Amino acid sequence: MSNQDNPSWMKSIALKIGSVLLIIIAFVFAKAMGFIGGSVAESYMESNNEDRVIQILADNIGDMRSQLPIVVDEITILEKVDLEGLNIIYEYKIELSDLNPSEISAFSFNLKNENTKMACNNPDLHEILEAGIKYHYNYYDLDNNRIPGFEVSKTICANFQYQAPR
Repeated sequence: MSNQDNPSWMKSIALKIGSVLLIIIAFVFAKAMGFIGGSVAESYMESNNEDRVIQILADNIGDMRSQLPIVVDEITILEKVDLEGLNIIYEYKIELSDLNPSEISAFSFNLKNENTKMACNNPDLHEILEAGIKYHYNYYDLDNNRIPGFEVSKTICANFQYQAPR
């Protein structure tokens, strides 16, 4: 039997492509939030006023919500963005189902590893993280099963060690 006839092979390729595309799209969102975050970080540094920072974040996230859902790529949809204090929470739907534990583990590991690397190395995000803002990324498959997500924060970036993708 050829690889093309093997559904597991196709799912594996879809997961790899999805991981790469999510990494690229996450970087684009990070840049967009970095632009927004510039005003957030500046406001925090100027006034050291957490309430003002939260208000700026709430306004920007409100704008983002009005554009939801956002199709990120062939298998990913950003469905929800929330703000809890200085925590920005993204929820994505991954258009895959019947993932086995090994596939879920590899997918989650690669998302966390690559996106954390990009976020921690992004100067725009660095300023936001220094202001105490944290990003949380949550993922769900078509069966509404949670795929382990991850957080990006100042502390995580300070201790982050990149690992090769699985």
